[in-house]
Amino acid sequence: MGVSRVRKNGTDSGLDSNRSVASSTPGLAGTGHGDARGRVDNGNRRREGSAGYKTGFVEGEYQDAGIRGLCCVFGRRGSGKTTRAKWLVRGARRIVVFDPMACCSDLKFQIVSQPGALRKILAGAGKKGVIHVVYQPKGGDLVEHWEHVAWMCIAAANLILMCDEVDSICSSGSAKDSNSDYWKKFKRKPALDHIVNFGRHAPVAFLGISRAPQDVWRRLRGQSERMLVFSMDDDLEMDALRSRLGRQVEQLPGLGKYQYLDWRDDGSVSIEGGKL
Repeated sequence: MGVSRVRKNGTDSGLDSNRSVASSTPGLAGTGHGDARGRVDNGNRRREGSAGYKTGFVEGEYQDAGIRGLCCVFGRRGSGKTTRAKWLVRGARRIVVFDPMACCSDLKFQIVSQPGALRKILAGAGKKGVIHVVYQPKGGDLVEHWEHVAWMCIAAANLILMCDEVDSICSSGSAKDSNSDYWKKFKRKPALDHIVNFGRHAPVAFLGISRAPQDVWRRLRGQSERMLVFSMDDDLEMDALRSRLGRQVEQLPGLGKYQYLDWRDDGSVSIEGGKL
């Protein structure tokens, strides 16, 4: 794909055995021209949220805190990808974070670990109330946790669903993780399949994070409207991104610490980042 410009700037199934706990820690701050607060990608500033972005529908897709449609963040361990993802959603009004590695406890969100606790929060918020939740699974099948969380978010609608380590709940060729016993017990459509193919009808915005783009479902990568990619030089990783990033993938090995390529499917791409 050609690129027009480059700019460089600094059911519970026994899962409800545990109860929820709360978390309150300092928030995040950051810099970067491409993610600057107040940037309006679609020229529509009506019903702005605290982050300076319109919260609601833009071109038929739900948006909150500037996250719209499908977005992926890729990077090696320690590259800053999860920190950057948390910074991106810091102004979101309605968001659920699926956090299997407990990397998002520093968000000022309520932390829950079982579907029942999340269900109560979503029901209490309704279609318009504020939702700030981090879901951290405690035991059991990870995919089973994810499927419960994701389908509840789809039913709740009008929110961001952020998934850390998204490659742990899918595979490169499928919305299913073939190693999970969950799919031997249940025959329903995977939630990720619904989000990728019908997300705008849910409506849910999705933000997926992974260290290994080659292990993430190809359709998710192929349908993503935005990718933030940190430095990488592994052939498998770069080849997995080449069909979307095109020749810009060659810039990845040269990115500095905490820098990332901010690619959008409108043809724009920029080098952003630096330490938050």
